[in-house]
Amino acid sequence: MIALFSGRERIFFLWCSLLVLWLPQKICAQFVKGADIGWLSQMEATGYKFIDADNEQKPCLDILNGKGINTVRLRVFVNPSDSRTNGHCSKKEV
Repeated sequence: MIALFSGRERIFFLWCSLLVLWLPQKICAQFVKGADIGWLSQMEATGYKFIDADNEQKPCLDILNGKGINTVRLRVFVNPSDSRTNGHCSKKEV
């Protein structure tokens, strides 16, 4: 029977196999924790204030970051209105 791999090739193959099995577990250990903040500029423009657990007013993004949020969703409208309450999410704001 002819050997398919030499000693070094076997070690390299074994190492690569272990890496393929181990690496996804390390990558998947961090979960995505997200929030939809497409409404944020509209809420701020109409006077909303954001208060953390210590009853201190802070920017919304700081509060979300403190809660472990690492991903956000934004809305972008091509032709938003000029209304104070619903004229947000333009390219300039995002």
